Order: sequence, then structure tokens, then C-alpha cells
Amino acid sequence: KDYLQTLLESLQDSPWAFPAVCGIYVVAGLLFFPVTVLSLAVAIVFGAVWGVVYGMVGVIASTTVLFLIGQVMGDKGLRGLAGPRISKIDKKFADNGVLGVAVLRTIPIAPFSLVNLVAGISSIKLLHFLMGTFIGMFPLMVVKAVVGGSIADIFREPSAKHIGFLVGGIVAWGLIAFGSQKLVNY
Repeated sequence: KDYLQTLLESLQDSPWAFPAVCGIYVVAGLLFFPVTVLSLAVAIVFGAVWGVVYGMVGVIASTTVLFLIGQVMGDKGLRGLAGPRISKIDKKFADNGVLGVAVLRTIPIAPFSLVNLVAGISSIKLLHFLMGTFIGMFPLMVVKAVVGGSIADIFREPSAKHIGFLVGGIVAWGLIAFGSQKLVNY
């Protein structure tokens, strides 16, 4: 985590920050590194607004690469990697399309990278998967940016305002997760 923070901080004022952060998301996806941790780190370093922009483009880049790798690996390769969870994820895609992907992105049904790989062998088209990923991940990315930005602000200048944003972000995150879980179980 410290290495990630140092790496991101070294990119902060670089003209290469945008493509480098996208590349970090892709590599992190390949390594099954938690996207939540990466998104929080990006928000801490780049702030709430640019953290969301960099984070969303990075998520879409990672999603695309892993989806395509899933297609190349095919059904047999992924079933060996993922086991029985693969059928549950694929059924969600087949039954619900873009909206199903959006809801799935808000709950921790499986690691982010695994969901991307499985989508590559499912019946969902890449464009629909990316649309669902964007719709589902955008509100979470905004909340992560608020939380990450607030953490950075609290360390720089502790204040009731920054603590309030942090608490509000955490509550919003919990409400999104709770609401999504209710949708899935509905």
C-alpha cells in the first residue's frame, strides 16, 4: 500500500499521470489487487474530482482488458480458475444485462477482476458490460473519492467539515451497498 501511495504521488504533477494511472488499474486488475483500495489511494492523491475521473477511466480500461482476456481464456480455462462462482455470476449477466451488471458492481459477489474475466465468456456484449460497469461503479467511485479526499484533508487540516465529509461518505457507501443487496434479493 505504501508503495502504491508513493507511486501515485510521484505521478501527481506529471503529464503522464492519466495514462500511468490507467496502466496501474490494468496491472492491478491482472494481479487481482482490490479496486477499492486502489480507488481510495487515487482519490487521496489526486483529490475528489480527478480521483473520480482517473478512477473511472482506469476501471473501464481494466474491465476491458480483463473482459478480453476472459474471452481468450474461454469457458474451460475460467471454470478451472473460478469454480462454481462462475455460474452464479454468468446467470446474473444473462438474466439482467446492463442493469444486472450495474447492480452487481455495487455488491461484493466476487473479486472485481474475476467478474471481468467471467463476463468475457458470458453472453453479455463488451459494450453492455462496460455501460453496466460505468453505471454501477460511478456512484461508488464518487463516494470513494469523497472518503479518500476527506482522509487526505483530515491529515492536512483536521476540521469538523472534513470529518463530516468522511462520515457522510462512509454512510453513503453503506447505503449503496445495502440498497444494492436489497435489489439483488428482491
